[in-house]
Parts: sequence; C-alpha cells; structure tokens
Amino acid sequence: MLNLFRSYFAIIPVMFITILMASLRINIIYTNYTTNLWQGELSPFAKALVFLLRDYILNPAINSIASFIIVFLQSAIIISIFSFFKNKELKSFFPAWIFVLAMHINPSFIFISQEMISFLFILWSFKRTIQFIEEPRNKKIIFEIGISMGIATMFWSPSMLFVLFLFFHLNNYGKLKVKLFWSFIFSFIVPIIYVIAYYLYFDGSVSVIQLFPTINVNDFKFNIYEFNKLLSLYIFSILSLISIFFSMRFTNKQLRQIKSVFKLLWFFIFNTFMVYFFQEDNLFSMIIFLLFPFSIFISIFFNKIKQTTLAEFIHLTLLLTVVINFIYITANAN
Repeated sequence: MLNLFRSYFAIIPVMFITILMASLRINIIYTNYTTNLWQGELSPFAKALVFLLRDYILNPAINSIASFIIVFLQSAIIISIFSFFKNKELKSFFPAWIFVLAMHINPSFIFISQEMISFLFILWSFKRTIQFIEEPRNKKIIFEIGISMGIATMFWSPSMLFVLFLFFHLNNYGKLKVKLFWSFIFSFIVPIIYVIAYYLYFDGSVSVIQLFPTINVNDFKFNIYEFNKLLSLYIFSILSLISIFFSMRFTNKQLRQIKSVFKLLWFFIFNTFMVYFFQEDNLFSMIIFLLFPFSIFISIFFNKIKQTTLAEFIHLTLLLTVVINFIYITANAN
C-alpha cells in the first residue's frame, strides 16, 4: 500500500485521500457530532466570519464540506512543496497522506477554526519562502508571502510570530535585501491597515488594541489519561519522536536546498512551541500546527525502514487506529 503513495501517478493517492476525508466527514454528519472552536476573543477576520456565517460554521454538514476543501488544499500545498525536489523520499504523495491522517486523529481537528484557516495561509507562505530562496530576484514571491502572513495574522493573531521565523530564515541565507524587506512589510500590513480603517470608520468606539487579542482559548480539552480517545494521538506522537532520529540522519546527507527546507521545519516547530508559551490554555493550536512538520518526518521514517513488511504493518496500524478512534469519539460524544 505504501508504494501507491510513492508513485508519481496522482489518481490513486488523491483517491485514497479523498475517500478517507469524505467517509470520516460523513460519519460526523451521521452522528451529528459538533464542537464550537470559535469561542473567546477572536481576531478581526475571524470575528467577521462568525458574524456573517455563524449558523453555517456551527452546522456539521456545511462545516465538514468547508473543512474538506481547506484540508485538501493544505495537502495539495504539501505535495507541491516537494514536487520540484529530485529526492525520492520527499517527491511523493506520502507526506500529504500522513498529514491528512494526522488531521483526523481527533474530530475537532477537522472542524473549521481560525487556526485551520490561518494555517492554510502560513503553509502557502512556507512554500513561497522555499521558492524565494531559489529565486531571490522574484519580488512577486516576497509580496505574496507578506500578504499571506498578513491574512493569517488577521484570522489568528499569534500567526504574527511566524513572521519572525521567516525573517530569520531569509536573513540567514542573505536573501532579504532592503527593498525586499520594505516590500514584505508593506504587503504584510495591507490587510492590517484595511481592518483598522474599517473598524475606525464603522465603529469608532473600538480601539486599535482591542482588535488584536493576545489570548484565545478554544473549546478543546482532554484528559491525557483517556487512552481510549487518544490512542491514535499516542501512536502518532511515538512515531514522531522516532522519526526525528531518522530525519536528522537523512538531512545530514542532503544538499543545501533540502537542508534549508528542514531548517524551516525546525523553525516552524520552535515557533509553534512559542505560540503555546503565549497561549498556555490553547493546546489545540500547538497540536494542529505540529502535525505538518512531523508528518514530513514520519514519511521519511517510513521510506527509511528497510523491512517493507514492518513499514506496511506500522502504516496499517496507524491508519486503522485513526479511523477506529475517530469513529469511536464521534459515536460516544453525546
């Protein structure tokens, strides 16, 4: 089964990804499972979305369809990130497949949230940053990165921390010149200026500081000892820890281009923990953002296992555990 995702023939891997996402969302609709991830203080774009589409956001069917589209786009971006690499361990559909599996560890992960929407734009910025390192004269790319990060910040304020890690990475490679720096700043603040202007014009009673909350707590709580509900999360966590060792060995033997990508992944992980440091009650944010880098590490782990039978067994165990655990949680929610 693993070889299907290593193929460059897109139909079969995309079909597997589509069937998994669709079937588990049908289960959500059938069981009428729902959760509200739009509580507490919200960032400007999130407030606007709730104001305009509140009834639709909380509807399990509509929410499932919208999240299907977003997660599918996220997996497509992950595929495109590694599509131009010649390395066989990366140039496949396997990282996207592991990411989709990880997103279904808990039903709450696939409900529309400001973090999920923000992550879509951060992931796009991640891809464009890699391309900018290869095409440093392309000013359009740096402008897109700024706009994407600005929109991500307007959906979820802590996304601003990811701007710092992008700056650090680009400066580390000496790619961010003065003109490009100001181009990034201008494009980044365009969405922010739009929001400030809108609120000041239509609601003068709202101060600028109130528009950007520093704390946001989602309705996502669990007991780490609820083994029956967190089995798939435990397995994914163990695989993630093991895969770090394989990924470090893999990276040391690669060219500078691939090493730069993995440095970005480590910066991504560091930034995610920084977000959790500022939002200690929001465990949801930390987990959903960590799924991406660790999915890449796990895909390398599977590719490096010499015993094909063992790799297939671990993969099948992860797949069945995710599906069964997902169905169990939705069935016992009420």
